[in-house]
Amino acid sequence: RGSQMSDTLGPPGWKTCAEQSHELFFEKMGQGKADEMSRLCNKRPELGYGMPAEEAFVKRQKFDWLADGCRTPLSNWWKAQSTKFNQKKQWAARFNAKLREFLCDLLQK
Repeated sequence: RGSQMSDTLGPPGWKTCAEQSHELFFEKMGQGKADEMSRLCNKRPELGYGMPAEEAFVKRQKFDWLADGCRTPLSNWWKAQSTKFNQKKQWAARFNAKLREFLCDLLQK
């Protein structure tokens, strides 16, 4: 493969991003409130990413709900033309599943 500058690195690890970002996600997307977070967790997803992550991907495309170490690499990968929808969906769904462990599963109990 040629050494083109346009080659985008792969996305950061979804598990690590969820672990590092869940508190920030709660502040940014859940407004720091358990009832708002619960509402997001229970919304119906439309793109197949899963909630609450889908809400963030659709509404806040600056990725300000991700930890610093994830924000730039994910943003670059997500916005690259070579990144296909199915790749984004797979990453987002995995990230969402891990995120739910921190933010949604606790609220359900």
